[in-house]
Amino acid sequence: MISSKLMGLGISRRSIIDMLAKEGDEDFHKFPHAYVKGSVYDFSFSGIKTSVLYYLRKNYGDIKDKNILKYPVNDIAASFQKSCNRFAC
Repeated sequence: MISSKLMGLGISRRSIIDMLAKEGDEDFHKFPHAYVKGSVYDFSFSGIKTSVLYYLRKNYGDIKDKNILKYPVNDIAASFQKSCNRFAC
């Protein structure tokens, strides 16, 4: 779900994010929740993913160097998972 490529973890894989989130603090940062009207299946994670991008840029600088050791990957993954839990990502 969250772009693991964005976080410097390689190709996007849900299992990597799930594994990291288990070791993180889900209350580290509050990412937005996706609220939709109508069908529960009518939603997009692009806004949450963009929020992660902006968070990384603001707090950890240029993400192009992809140095995952410079920011708390586990906590960010856990916070992201919490923000989209209602959709069972």
